[in-house]
Amino acid sequence: YDAIVLGDGVGRLVECDRLEPGAVGDAADGPVIALVWGADGDEEVSAAGRHVRGVILARDLPHLSHLAIRARQEKVPLTATEDKDAHLAAKYLLGQQVILRVTANGVSLAPATETDVATAAGGAADAAAAAAT
Repeated sequence: YDAIVLGDGVGRLVECDRLEPGAVGDAADGPVIALVWGADGDEEVSAAGRHVRGVILARDLPHLSHLAIRARQEKVPLTATEDKDAHLAAKYLLGQQVILRVTANGVSLAPATETDVATAAGGAADAAAAAAT
């Protein structure tokens, strides 16, 4: 994995061909981590919906691409890998609640605990309340 935007994201792991409206459901479906098979680097995470909490791109991406810059601005963890074993491991978790951790020391994708989900939900509610004021 290539750590592009550092941070943690919790949500249901879903896959899509590209980050575009409707590709990963909508906000009513709850937060998601998107496993994205294709991108040209000009996309924006928010185009797929504000409920995207992390992105795993299944191809390399320049760190200064528009997508990387926008993900950084939106504080959405972003990682990229062309490793087929990593793709298979991620596909095994599709549909499950996962936690994506992107750090300077590496990337992890694992099933989320109930505590991870509750903590992420509390943080999202606090951010929404702060944005409303």
